[in-house]
Amino acid sequence: MDSQNVETILDTLNDLSTVLSLVLRNAFLYQNLEQEVRKRTRELEDKNLVLAKTLRERELMLKEIHHRVKNNLQIINSLLYLQASTSNDQRVQEALEKGQNRIHSMALVHEELYHSEDLERIDILGYTKKLCQNLESIEYGERITIRIEGTEPGLLLPITYSVSIGIILNELITNALKHAYPQGTGGSIIVRIENTGQNATITVADDGPGIAEDLDIAQGRTLGLSLVHNLAQQIHGSFRIQNRSELEAGRQGSIATLAFPLGDDA
Repeated sequence: MDSQNVETILDTLNDLSTVLSLVLRNAFLYQNLEQEVRKRTRELEDKNLVLAKTLRERELMLKEIHHRVKNNLQIINSLLYLQASTSNDQRVQEALEKGQNRIHSMALVHEELYHSEDLERIDILGYTKKLCQNLESIEYGERITIRIEGTEPGLLLPITYSVSIGIILNELITNALKHAYPQGTGGSIIVRIENTGQNATITVADDGPGIAEDLDIAQGRTLGLSLVHNLAQQIHGSFRIQNRSELEAGRQGSIATLAFPLGDDA
């Protein structure tokens, strides 16, 4: 080969050596990167396993807590029932029965949370149906029907709301069952739950004789209504009870309305 060809070959080899060095360097970096990715992947998988185990343990613990709270409330309920059965005083029996219903409304919240996949929220519409089934089965038979209505989307509430709402629903429905239809008359009670996204409204309406015009609700509050007012304030809501004729001409009966804002956790 002449000198010119040799120089050409050497220049080519020099150029190739630069390219080959870059290729080898990139291959080395890629291999190290692959090893690092595999290492990080194993670490993430291990952490995910630990997190999954921790989450399962937390769910089991929450289920156990709700289950035990429900059982303890049922024991208290049974004690009140036994106490009522030993008394001959009608007023004492009625007071203990009201206490039983209130405790049952709280126990039902924990039972719903125990069976819920969420473990922190309950569907108030489904809860209300079960609450009404219990109230209907106590003593009212078939002479009074309860219809439950709800808007979409459903109202899911955390326990901070659910216990208060459960007690309020118990008081309002019990009040309608006992006082809207005197002397064994029958009728219909409508429970409606509305969710507007930012606020919620719960109404309990009956078609009984309604509230006497000379009755001062504010001054004549029973323990139940006072409890409703206090719980409504706790969830930053408002409560009102009035005759249905004030809202719709020609309608008979009374309507109790609870309105409250849905917080960030609701």
